[in-house]
Amino acid sequence: MAWAIPVNPALIGAHLQAHVQIRPVVNTLRLCRTYGRGPKVFITRLPVELLDAVIDPLVSQLRQTAIRTWQEDLVCWEGRCRDVDHITLGAVENGSQELVRIQGVHEGRQAAWHARFGSSNGPIAGYSEVWPSVPSQ
Repeated sequence: MAWAIPVNPALIGAHLQAHVQIRPVVNTLRLCRTYGRGPKVFITRLPVELLDAVIDPLVSQLRQTAIRTWQEDLVCWEGRCRDVDHITLGAVENGSQELVRIQGVHEGRQAAWHARFGSSNGPIAGYSEVWPSVPSQ
């Protein structure tokens, strides 16, 4: 018997992206703590729990930044966005040339998701009604 639960691709993608980005920093800190030598290497005296307390906010911040980007891209990929979702204050101030460029950004996001995950008939199509919404914090 196999169990499966639907997973929001934006949420898992953001978490994986944050993990990949922070991994070198985490490895460096942990290696310095374990193998650091010398009279002024105080990181070796820190408990692992304290080191984790330093790392956790860094990971959390990266996740929050990535979640917004992944969620915006997912909405475009699913075709649930509108052109006005891509309009910024700068676009309105700069006039029609900027508004034409926004359409290109919108199409670029859709193309990026299609390249990453296949066509709209791909493995994650049709599941948006069961995905939990991404928490905004």
